[in-house]
Amino acid sequence: MHEPVPLSRWGPDDQAGAANQLTQQLISQALRLGQAGRVFDLSFPVSKQAPTHPVYLTPYFICLNHLPWASEKYEREHAGATNGIGWAQERIEMDMHTGTHVDALGHATVAGQAYNRFPLLDVYGNWGLMKLGIENLPPVLTRGILADVAGSRAGDMSPGDAISADELRSVLAAQQVDVRPGDVVLVRTGWAKYWGVDNDRYMLQGCPGIGVGAARWLAEQGVIAVGADQAAVEVWPAEEPGQVFPVHVELLVRSGVYLIEQANLEEIAKEKLYEFLLICAPPKFTGATGAPVRLLAVT
Repeated sequence: MHEPVPLSRWGPDDQAGAANQLTQQLISQALRLGQAGRVFDLSFPVSKQAPTHPVYLTPYFICLNHLPWASEKYEREHAGATNGIGWAQERIEMDMHTGTHVDALGHATVAGQAYNRFPLLDVYGNWGLMKLGIENLPPVLTRGILADVAGSRAGDMSPGDAISADELRSVLAAQQVDVRPGDVVLVRTGWAKYWGVDNDRYMLQGCPGIGVGAARWLAEQGVIAVGADQAAVEVWPAEEPGQVFPVHVELLVRSGVYLIEQANLEEIAKEKLYEFLLICAPPKFTGATGAPVRLLAVT
């Protein structure tokens, strides 16, 4: 038996979850963190070099379907163009969870229940999500904090290394930063060094990450999203046998907290930037279970 998914504290029709905290006041306060104008790109590229999973992710594919010489001829013959105009245009096929991306609240379910206890037949259809799609996440401009767990450990982290709530609190205390309602917390495991270099190790052989206790603690602090430099945010293999992606259940389904996966946190860790303006604005792919994002830290 599974406990029922909690109803949203923002009402029975809520589809935005923890993003409801993005008030004008919260955004205004966060903007003050970016006054120096230093921008750090926390995104890996969406490309054929991105790690994929043979079961969970379809391959990224891009193909030009308009070429300059063909379109130049078309415009000359059909539109009377005399200025030699031509263009290039493409088609893309991809899984929305390729490269640096954010998971929508409809990405996961538990025991036949979606976030806010929406019936599954009201959420999932042949043409995408009818509720809880990524279009419900507004542009995120808020305070971001880095928890550099990898930097606090003596050696490299390994698959199955779970980050507990106590360790997370200890790391943040050493960095002299706290977690506040409306924050986005980014957890560095050091796994980014394998991205595009050893994709099998990055994606298929397990990873360190937060455990369920840390996820619950972060949700209790009122965070909007939790991110990491690996493919799941959570530890894999999971802490308990039989538990498959329990942090996804705890954050996306039960708490309405978004997950940002495959973030590149190496530069801000090297600079020891533990507090910053975070910008996360995914495109409105209506009905999508997630979307690639250009994730930025501004100081």
